[in-house]
Amino acid sequence: MKFKINFLIVLVFFGSCTDDETMPLVTPLDSLNVRITSPKANEFTIPGDSILFQAELLGDSTLDVSSLKAVWESDIDGILYEGGLNDNGLSEFYSNTLSKNIHNVTFIIRNELDSTLSSQVIIFNAIKLLPLEKTDNSIHLKWCAWNPSIFNQYNIFRSLNSHNISDGELIYSSNDRNDTTFTDTTAILGKRYYYQVFMDYNNNEDVGSNIQSITAGKFIKTDYPVLKIIYDPLREYAYGIVRPKSIFDSNKTGYGLIFINIKDFQVEKRILNHVKFSDMDIDLDGNYLYLVGRSSTLYKIDLNNQALEQIFSLSKSAHKIEIGSDNKLFYHITPPTSGSTGFRIFDLTNSVNIPDKRPHNNPLTLRHGDMELNSLSNQIIHGESNSTGSSISIISTENDSLRVIDQWGQVSSFRELILFNKRKNIIAWHHRLYDYNLDILGTFNNGSHDESIYALSPNGELAIGWSSMFRTADQEKIKEIPANYDITCFIGDNQLLLSFSESRIYQEFESYIFIYSL
Repeated sequence: MKFKINFLIVLVFFGSCTDDETMPLVTPLDSLNVRITSPKANEFTIPGDSILFQAELLGDSTLDVSSLKAVWESDIDGILYEGGLNDNGLSEFYSNTLSKNIHNVTFIIRNELDSTLSSQVIIFNAIKLLPLEKTDNSIHLKWCAWNPSIFNQYNIFRSLNSHNISDGELIYSSNDRNDTTFTDTTAILGKRYYYQVFMDYNNNEDVGSNIQSITAGKFIKTDYPVLKIIYDPLREYAYGIVRPKSIFDSNKTGYGLIFINIKDFQVEKRILNHVKFSDMDIDLDGNYLYLVGRSSTLYKIDLNNQALEQIFSLSKSAHKIEIGSDNKLFYHITPPTSGSTGFRIFDLTNSVNIPDKRPHNNPLTLRHGDMELNSLSNQIIHGESNSTGSSISIISTENDSLRVIDQWGQVSSFRELILFNKRKNIIAWHHRLYDYNLDILGTFNNGSHDESIYALSPNGELAIGWSSMFRTADQEKIKEIPANYDITCFIGDNQLLLSFSESRIYQEFESYIFIYSL
């Protein structure tokens, strides 16, 4: 008897495990997929209009899907629709109640065990900011928006981060409902900005667009510092010296000369990485570039093949050079830590040093500073850089004899930059503009303080300072330059190269070279 009872228990247990009729039917989802066909991704719709919501089931067409449930859900409005699929495997419905906002709408298919398939689409049911476009000097915004019966204004906000953009900078407002474009010309070059457009309507109700971002400006980013850039108009190239600004700093990536293709705006080549250059100039024929590096070695580069052609030895160490007529190179002798220095001449045609014909007991000496050359007369224009008593001088080189023929100054100066424009016959030194007689024509002032000048345009009509563009005719400020920069170079009368270098880690640099149209 005991055996029979045990046997029956086993039979009952076994029978309960094999009774398939009690198991629920489950529609498998592993062979299926879903796709939203309406509205389209990123579609702009108008509040109050009837919107078709439609999605289809893809995959195994022989599968019975009648038990599947379809759900449409908005992250703003919640559940929009629940129901089944039609005979064609479609879920569709119309709605005109979608709230005025940006909706992330999810279509969900759920089976008997609550396993799911889903797809998402973003709908702009009020205002949509289109992808941003940029030039080298601006960022262009365009948006489409619902047209409410009571419209107050559009407000555009800009921020350097993507969170709470409306707490950022308000850069534009318009009460014209048809005004759906804006060009931002004040974005700092090289900075990434986030933009959002808000529409104020009805009784001060407010709705914001999606967020778009972009990095301002057209630029080349490098891992080395740039000391100086000059432009070659014959070839539409610019040449840059790779070196930190301090003579005591080093750079892990080396030094040398870079060739910048202006048309394609890219660094095409870098040579002589081992040489720490300090200055360069192009000869008057435009065929050769000469470079020095605070030593007595002069390098000659053939600009037609961008290769080193020849090396010369100067009689003195040079840190500034200018090439004039008669193929003569004039250079400023590398100054000591303190004290005075002088000038020398080198004959590039015959590769010989030309001695100064002044008496040895009466050499021409001036303090540290910068030099420019009037190539029409081979006269040197020199601006001293000293804490007190600095002067600007015109130096004659006639008959290879160096002598000061005009001088003005005794002012405080910490800069080593002097600029000459032969078309206008004007000189910029610090924040002042001079004629060639060293009479002061005016002062460059940005509205709050005097501003030193970095470069003059080829036609001599414009001057760029630390942050502003000026007219030379009246020294009036005409534009703020939206960039951080250490050096500038005109590559036309209305176009610039701007460069900014910084050391983030010891001996490691990050630099930007911007092209900027005025």
